[in-house]
Amino acid sequence: MVDRVSPNSVRTHIVLFGISDRGLQRENNEDHFMVVDLTRKVIGVHDNQLRPELLHHEVGAEGTVLIVADGLGGHEGGEIASQLAVDTLAQTLMNATDPGTPMTAQLVHAVDVAHEAICKYHGAKGRGRHMASTLTAVHVAPGEMTIAQVGDSRAYRLSHGKLTLLTEDQTVVHMMQKKGLLTSEEAQSHPHRTSTLKALGQD
Repeated sequence: MVDRVSPNSVRTHIVLFGISDRGLQRENNEDHFMVVDLTRKVIGVHDNQLRPELLHHEVGAEGTVLIVADGLGGHEGGEIASQLAVDTLAQTLMNATDPGTPMTAQLVHAVDVAHEAICKYHGAKGRGRHMASTLTAVHVAPGEMTIAQVGDSRAYRLSHGKLTLLTEDQTVVHMMQKKGLLTSEEAQSHPHRTSTLKALGQD
């Protein structure tokens, strides 16, 4: 979704919160998140902790990127895959050599680089091709927002007390729902409800 407004007429401030927990199913935490201020060239998360100076900041001309990645549960190295995903995406966007390239193209390229980084890692380590991660990245700039998504990590907009889902799950059950093969109630208890169709590091 892209909502364009003249950058000269808008000053955008962003307030950030981030928390990650391993949950009740896993012994390790397979989630990672990242915040990148592309204008000031600052990466704002270390060990899943936000840097205080980015908790509330004005979004500069190059924008701020918010990234969430979830290593696929039960897959070998899911926590490594999600860390590689956020780190690679952040570094690729930070090191972009042509700032005039549209953000959609930059995000697509960065996602491709992150995918290749995960594939290269498990290839070099002799691991099976099960190591993978979802990814959702939101680029916020004055007057516009761009979202990139792989898998089923969701992005929502909260406005006037109402949550609106902005992304579409790339999962088996969602595909079946779209084809009219499952109701939303049936999808919640389907045995393949967590099976993703796309993820970084998967063929």
